[in-house]
This record gives sequence, C-alpha cells and structure tokens, in this order.
Amino acid sequence: MYAGFVELLADDPAAAERELRDGYDRLGAIGESGYRSTVATMLADALVELGGETEAAEALDTAESLAQPDDIDPQVRLRAVRARLLAARGELAEAERVAREGVAVAAATDYVVQHGDALLALAVVLEANGSHDEAAAALRQALELFERKEVVPRVARVRALLRTGDP
Repeated sequence: MYAGFVELLADDPAAAERELRDGYDRLGAIGESGYRSTVATMLADALVELGGETEAAEALDTAESLAQPDDIDPQVRLRAVRARLLAARGELAEAERVAREGVAVAAATDYVVQHGDALLALAVVLEANGSHDEAAAALRQALELFERKEVVPRVARVRALLRTGDP
C-alpha cells in the first residue's frame, strides 16, 4: 500500500498499479477488507491515470462495498477518483456533487494530503465544467495544503497546473 502511495505521489501510475494490484489481490485472498478498501481506491486512481476507466470503476465499486462509513481514507479517495471518472464520462453535475462531498469529508479531518487530493479532483471537475476561476481557486487551496505538509511532488504538480491553467 505504501509503495503504491509513493509511486502515485511520484506520478508513476504504472509502478503504482503494479504495487497496488499485488496488495489488492493478496488482501482479497485472505478476506481482509479494511486495508483492501483503501488499496482499491489507490489502485483505481492509478488505473484512471493509465486510461483503465472500466477497471477503475470496478475497483471503486469494491472499495465502496468494503469501506466502513467512518473510514475517512477510502471514503475521501473513493469520491475523488469517482468524481474524475464521472467528469471523463461527461456526467459533470454528478461529478461536481461527488467531488464536493469528498472535499467536505476531508475538510472535517486533519488529513491534509487527502484534503489536497480531494481539491485536485474538484479542480479537474470544475475545469471540465468550464468553471476556470473556481478550478484555479481549488488548486490554490490544494497548493496551500501541500505546502503546509511539505509534500514536494504535489507542490510541484499543482504549481505546474496553475501555470498552465489545465488541471
């Protein structure tokens, strides 16, 4: 799980997918559900980046069936990745609703990195919806969180997105 998380941070979704799939399969084989729900959301994130939307949606469905309502990590990740999938399908109103829900869940916690990631997903959805100023505002909020937590790869990514204006 942690190796996959590091690969996601490093923007290497292929390496993340390899690491996470192994953990996802092994956890499934022993019937473990708590960590598997989190790994499933991380795997879905990598798969979206690799263009595997169908498989990503299946992993999210698994995560949703396994995640406990009070398990913040998979609940936030689930919403962030699902929002990006919905936006890619053109379901922008639902994507925005789901993304905002993820931001709200994360904002009520001290999970700074997940809050930033939820804001990144919201920015993607807002940009797809043509709400450029709101997308930039979400990116600036994410940047502040990543800078506070000193997540160097995310800081660099968000700064680049703000320069190009394309989440």
